[in-house]
Amino acid sequence: MPETEKKLTESLEDYLETILQLIEYEGHAHVHDIATKLNVKMPSVTGALKRLMEQGYIVYQSNRPVVLTTKGQETAKEILRRHTVLKLFFQKALGLPEEKAAETACKLEHAVDEDTIQRFIRFTDNLSL
Repeated sequence: MPETEKKLTESLEDYLETILQLIEYEGHAHVHDIATKLNVKMPSVTGALKRLMEQGYIVYQSNRPVVLTTKGQETAKEILRRHTVLKLFFQKALGLPEEKAAETACKLEHAVDEDTIQRFIRFTDNLSL
């Protein structure tokens, strides 16, 4: 299987989601900011960014902000959408505090398929809270 067709690992999905969030909230995503947000060391970030670049998700040059490609932006938005749907479900349906809901959503967002996400959406939308 060519490198560009490999499925993203959970870890690389987390990197894409973090890059998107940093760009949306800070206007840019630098290696240091990514490392801080994910609580990892900068060499780990650099390695992950190289893999994401090889797979066509980002443009990365040392000492420059990370840029999402169209493919990267679409994928990151989908990952963030799954996270948001799950987090809202855990908050609204199960009454979990926001931090616990976000933590749990982060763990499960990688394993839930689209049909299941749609069911979470319908269930959460029908709650009268």
